[in-house]
Amino acid sequence: MTLARTHAISLVGVQGHPVEIEADIENGLVALLLVGLPDTALREARDRIRSAIVSSGESWPQRRITVGLSPASLPKRGSSFDLGIAAAILSAAGAVPAARLSGVVLLGELGLDGKVRPVPGVLPAAAAAAAAGFRMAAVPAENAPEACLVPQLRVAAVPSLGALVDWLRDEPGRPGTGGVQVFEPGKGPRPAADPPAAGQAGGQVRDLAEVVGQPTARRAAEICAAGGHHLLLLGPPGVGKAMLARTLGHITCDFVSRRRPITSRRHAFSAIVIDCPCRPGRRRSPRPAETDAGRPRPVCRGVISSPGRCRLPGRGTAVPRHRVYPRV
Repeated sequence: MTLARTHAISLVGVQGHPVEIEADIENGLVALLLVGLPDTALREARDRIRSAIVSSGESWPQRRITVGLSPASLPKRGSSFDLGIAAAILSAAGAVPAARLSGVVLLGELGLDGKVRPVPGVLPAAAAAAAAGFRMAAVPAENAPEACLVPQLRVAAVPSLGALVDWLRDEPGRPGTGGVQVFEPGKGPRPAADPPAAGQAGGQVRDLAEVVGQPTARRAAEICAAGGHHLLLLGPPGVGKAMLARTLGHITCDFVSRRRPITSRRHAFSAIVIDCPCRPGRRRSPRPAETDAGRPRPVCRGVISSPGRCRLPGRGTAVPRHRVYPRV
């Protein structure tokens, strides 16, 4: 019997919880068993991981493999466990040294060709890993700028499973796979430039001075932008609700430093990775409305609760239009 351990992070809401991944290889019928409350996406990881390991030039163990996710009572959702499970299986098979995986959290989804694909929620997962005492996080290359926002953590940007295996073995990278880049705390790459926000149109910032008349609505927009309140705009089409909403990006103030990490975690959990308010000088981004949403959507959305329109701004401004949401 051969046993190996790696670590990942499970997100419950926007809170991350460390998960220990154990891979046990023993004699028996060839199979891969996954236990520990996995969801449907995680159960399907068995086929993804097998194809990714074989496509990376490694041998799949022709024995019985049992993968346990601890704590067993904690629900595990999503495909971010793929990279940790694959590394645990390779370590149990003796393909990579187990010592190199100590103190490292692995996050990422695997493609059938071995590529490591980006996953949502890397920022809260990296923050939880640092709080739990881990010294390094191996994440998809696309998520590296997001993980580098956590100042206590070293970040390894992993483009593919083959590159991770070469890095763990201290071998030169394979041709065409790209190498693993390691960033020291506070020295990672900067996130991509922000897309045009709600207060921009075609790259030009909408000025509140463009709104003629509507003194009451203008005053309400100024108060909401200054205090980070939500704003409800009611009226028939063509009276200027959308135009007034687009000017909020021009008059909003910068985030308070202590609010940036909280809001960034909500955005990362909702897969809003580029529009990250954690950087210095980032302005509060007004969130547009979902005019066809039901009552629960402004607060939480989806079968698995995630931040809704009223939670994503994080002391910014949400702008519902056309529809009145009753008090709950």
